[in-house]
Amino acid sequence: MLGGLERYKDSPILKKLLSRRGQFCRIIYSRPLKLRASLQGCGVEIIKQTEITVRCGLNYEHLNEIKEKRLTGELLPESCGLRGASWVIPHYVMKSQANNNLLFRFYASDYNSCAFVNYFYDGITMKREEVEPLVLKGETDETIKPVFNIKLDSIKVVK
Repeated sequence: MLGGLERYKDSPILKKLLSRRGQFCRIIYSRPLKLRASLQGCGVEIIKQTEITVRCGLNYEHLNEIKEKRLTGELLPESCGLRGASWVIPHYVMKSQANNNLLFRFYASDYNSCAFVNYFYDGITMKREEVEPLVLKGETDETIKPVFNIKLDSIKVVK
């Protein structure tokens, strides 16, 4: 495999995602949140776990929303490519130039719908309101964008 995918060659998650060309699937992913300076180095870790329905393996240029924005001038007439990343497997996996992380490209099934988000501290569920004072601003944002990337290591389940 190319571009750092060697360690994922037997990954059932990657195999399942790659088999879902343009199909809907439900994924669960999680990541540690960035803490405020006063908590850094204290051994505190807060995890954000998200479950969402997505599509994978689409060509961004074929989305009606993108075509319309190109016609109205909201976007440039042609894509300028990826910022800060390069494709490893086009329309699926990209590699970050900043830190070499592998990212999987997803498209929200309906970005007006909600994702199911849970926060955990030492395995104990916390409310968003309890987490917000402990983490950096924006870490608890639950806004769904039409196109987004998730670190491959963060994806835990594909349904």
